[in-house]
Amino acid sequence: MFESDIIGIIYLLSDIIDIYPY
Repeated sequence: MFESDIIGIIYLLSDIIDIYPY
């Protein structure tokens, strides 16, 4: 599955926007 890929993107984006979705 590519779920880990989504998690990675979310984590990267959260780091950029300084927001944690989890």
